[in-house]
Amino acid sequence: MSDEAVVVLSWLVTAHLVGDFVLQTEWMAVEKFGAGSHARRALLWHVAVVGLVHAPLALVFGVPGALFAAVTAVSHGVIDRTKIALTHRADGAPDPGGTETEDQSPGPTLDRRWTPRPAGLFALDQVVHIMVLAVAWVVLLARSEPLPPFVEGLDRLIGGVDQEVVHGTVLTVLVLTSLAIVNIRAASLLIGVLVRAPRAHRPPEGAAPPVPASPPVAYSLRVGPLVGRLEPDAPRRGPRTEQRSAASPARIGEAIGVLERLLIVGLVLTGAVATIGLVIAAKTLARFKQLDDREFAEYYLLGTLASVTIAVLSALVAQAVLTRA
Repeated sequence: MSDEAVVVLSWLVTAHLVGDFVLQTEWMAVEKFGAGSHARRALLWHVAVVGLVHAPLALVFGVPGALFAAVTAVSHGVIDRTKIALTHRADGAPDPGGTETEDQSPGPTLDRRWTPRPAGLFALDQVVHIMVLAVAWVVLLARSEPLPPFVEGLDRLIGGVDQEVVHGTVLTVLVLTSLAIVNIRAASLLIGVLVRAPRAHRPPEGAAPPVPASPPVAYSLRVGPLVGRLEPDAPRRGPRTEQRSAASPARIGEAIGVLERLLIVGLVLTGAVATIGLVIAAKTLARFKQLDDREFAEYYLLGTLASVTIAVLSALVAQAVLTRA
């Protein structure tokens, strides 16, 4: 495979990750799992963003690039819709609007209804996206030449710089960008889905909505000019209404997981693989007493092993691509 092909494939993977994990807003990610027109609108917006991210290919390859962008966007919508339908059918489908992540403190436990299916569908969704990307590249772009205006403009931009240096620099930037997205954003979402307790099943379409609970009642008593009033207790604030100034355990846990993965990626890329054990040991020491709780230990091991696996595999793939260059 030529250096140009490696750079193009790396750009395509980075563009996919940007469209799926950086430019996909929380509104798109949550609403597309719903039902009705709101879900369709959110999914269409996501598809449009994916198409827009790949639109520059039309400027580079012309018609084949435009076809690639169209195929990627349409297939993305079909794959996502299929994943959503299968996730709803899976037992214990997670709430996409939840905020729990892999390292919460003081430490949640795994619900006995826990199922790996939603996380498996999440991972399978990404695998299918990459497979479609690879097939579309082989069919549409592998044998296509960049348009002369693009080549001329690129030559003017890089001037007399050695092309190997340019390829190596661009490839390094693309690989590091992909590594950052995978280990900061994608891995956090995957592990959050993996360890999250299942949500209650939604009522079937057409069913009567649940009756809202009656608001608390206040009582007053008047004795001459004096008035006594008994107020109901104020409802406790949930995790979504807590003050932003206070760091929630979920946010802290997410940050711990991100730092853990970035450290492991750096250790793999620099050849210090044996030091990974120290990172895991330091994290385990902080939770040593909590590991006496079997359910928390299961939760902790599941999140940690998934986090380490993602970091190591992504770093090895990146290392192989950079070595190839």
